[in-house]
Amino acid sequence: MVQSSGQSGRGRWAAVAPPSLWQQAWKWLQRSDFWWYTAICLAASLFMALVATAWVPAFPFRARQIYYRDLTTRVLFQFEDPDATQQARERAASRILCYYENDPQPLRDVRQVALNDIFVLRERRNQSDVLDLWKTFYLAPNQPRENSANAEPLNESLERFLAAIEPDEKLQAISTALDNAFLKQDRLGVLESLSHELGDGSVHEIKVYLKGNPEDAVTVDISAVRIAEVSTVLKENFKRELRTNENLKENAEFIAERIFDRLRANLIPTLTLDPVATSRERRMAVNAVEPRMKTYEAGNPLVNLAAESRGVVGGGRPLSISDLNLLRAEHDAYLKTVGWQGGLIRVGLFMFLALTCLLLTMRYLWQRRRSMLDDPRRFAVLVVGMCVTFASMILLARYDLELRLEVVPLVLLAMTLSIAFQVGLAIMLTAMICLLYTLVMGFGLTEYITLVAAAYSSALFCQSIRSRTKSVYIGLFTAGVVFMVTLAIHSVVNGELRNAAFIEACWYALGAGFAGLVMTALLPILERFFDIHTDISLLELSDPNRPLLRQLVQRAPGTYNHSINVASIAENAADAIGANGLLCRVGAYYHDIGKMRMPEYFVENQAGGENKHDELEPTMSRLVIISHVKDGVELGRKYHLPRRIIDLIEQHHGTTLVEFFYHRANQHLEEEDQFDEGEFRYPGPKPQSREAAVLMLADAVEGACRSLREPGPARIENVVREITKKKFDDGQFDECNLTIQQLHMIQDSLIKSINAMYHGRVKYPEPQPTR
Repeated sequence: MVQSSGQSGRGRWAAVAPPSLWQQAWKWLQRSDFWWYTAICLAASLFMALVATAWVPAFPFRARQIYYRDLTTRVLFQFEDPDATQQARERAASRILCYYENDPQPLRDVRQVALNDIFVLRERRNQSDVLDLWKTFYLAPNQPRENSANAEPLNESLERFLAAIEPDEKLQAISTALDNAFLKQDRLGVLESLSHELGDGSVHEIKVYLKGNPEDAVTVDISAVRIAEVSTVLKENFKRELRTNENLKENAEFIAERIFDRLRANLIPTLTLDPVATSRERRMAVNAVEPRMKTYEAGNPLVNLAAESRGVVGGGRPLSISDLNLLRAEHDAYLKTVGWQGGLIRVGLFMFLALTCLLLTMRYLWQRRRSMLDDPRRFAVLVVGMCVTFASMILLARYDLELRLEVVPLVLLAMTLSIAFQVGLAIMLTAMICLLYTLVMGFGLTEYITLVAAAYSSALFCQSIRSRTKSVYIGLFTAGVVFMVTLAIHSVVNGELRNAAFIEACWYALGAGFAGLVMTALLPILERFFDIHTDISLLELSDPNRPLLRQLVQRAPGTYNHSINVASIAENAADAIGANGLLCRVGAYYHDIGKMRMPEYFVENQAGGENKHDELEPTMSRLVIISHVKDGVELGRKYHLPRRIIDLIEQHHGTTLVEFFYHRANQHLEEEDQFDEGEFRYPGPKPQSREAAVLMLADAVEGACRSLREPGPARIENVVREITKKKFDDGQFDECNLTIQQLHMIQDSLIKSINAMYHGRVKYPEPQPTR
């Protein structure tokens, strides 16, 4: 930090010895808002400890990690044996009762067809057709043959059958006997063979339900519905029903044989497999099987019994999801043995570490960005951003052990801080978050380096965004950097590149690239609701048609021209030292807008006319001159200018002395009666940033050089160096991050720019009168 002796008019530059560490600490303790900042830091530390569950040991394993040693158990625990469990589930699935749907209509149709055929036989319209039909009432090999000695001729058996079923009352009794014989089978159905395979369910029993009523399913033995076995039972039932009728009792055997032979020929299955209900039954049976557990003794290697990752966990093999499940079970068992005393110690140590990081952030802001500490609310917003990012990283990492989604909120925070504040702050905060994250999650140096590389690369290239799509390119660039860094780390640590390393690198790169896309959508929201202004917003503010600039042109044209000149030389000077040149240019456009209130009291707007200050006392002139800073801040807030622009308006004069009116006020006074310098100084504050310091010098130098009658290079250089030295000796640069070297660079840039602005013109000879 550039400092001076604080004495005006001192002949040499000097550096005041910085206060000791104890002096700085005591000064902080005496600040009225110190305890507010401490409370914010303590609350943030507690929040991060709660989100990270810092009281329990971390689970440091993730998919694709490589351990070159065999991992062993720390405690006795049990874990599922997948092979034994699978065998038990297969046995349970093979014993379920499959569901079959019964449609009784085919059985009714078969009986109706047989009765219709009997009516045809009774009509005897065509003897040949009748005999052919009668043949269908016989089943081979018992069908009678005309040439067989023991066989009854077809026509005789037909006559016998027709005589047995006469009159109509007998036929009606036969129909009733058929229905009674098939009563049970109408409800249970029939089938030729099972539709499900061996192992898909029981082959001895099934569940049967009438069509449309699956909730009324009943358990049925296969033998009770298989046609080959049911046919005999149905025939006997039919015979028994016929014997109960006195008119059919005598020929019951013959009638039953003939009619049932006709039925048997057309008997078709009525049961069909219901795959949906069967699958549901199988799923319920499988889910009801309790996992078969394997006991792991403490100190023994962890052996994964899963088929896809069978073997000892570790040993140079990338961890799989089944490995992680086994490790998680061991970790959960270990947590049960950990006492609460150890949890308190871990929470305390983590909170101490988090609090230290936040206090270091405060120290950094005090040195580099002191305006952030002017209001505890602004610091609270910054801390909330850190906490939200940390919590998002923790939750995303625990949500999925395969992906690397935690890089997304980290890159978003780095880009936001770089855009809204400065790259140094973004790098510092993200490095601290990465440290806390890797420690509380139990990860190693490889994860830390990868995350830091993602944050740094996105922050370094996100300082200047002049197009909406640049964040996409920054995301792609960050993705490329993270991809190469991940591969490099795996190559160095593991000595070789495996497929797991490429997958890891791809996931990190995809997360970084996705963050760039998200940032493109978030930029307008951040600019609007969090008062973050990118270079895009600054470019919009530089439009001459903006209301404030149009008013400045109309009401104070001289001030506007002065602002344009200051903007040009300030931008070049800021670029020379690596500061934000665009911010300086836009800030210069607005730095003197307060002069619009009384433009005629400022020399650049008087156009060589009457000087209003000739009629005023020096003390009144001092009030008019100094008030343009306050008026400019009020106008900036009224027209919703960005905070950074308002800061430049407020700081571009710092606490400098209004020398002309100060000396004029003291001109006729005795030495002991002279006015105090403090009454003729601007209220400040002093420049808090390099951009504000550059604008202060550019404003003072441009006004001084404008008043030179012959602005030659030597005179311009002398003016620039004299003004710079005076500002430096007055301590105006004590609170901004500006070095002596950068101050010299600013001087050189200002000299070069003003020489170009007031370059000498070629004096052309006057035309001679013609004779």
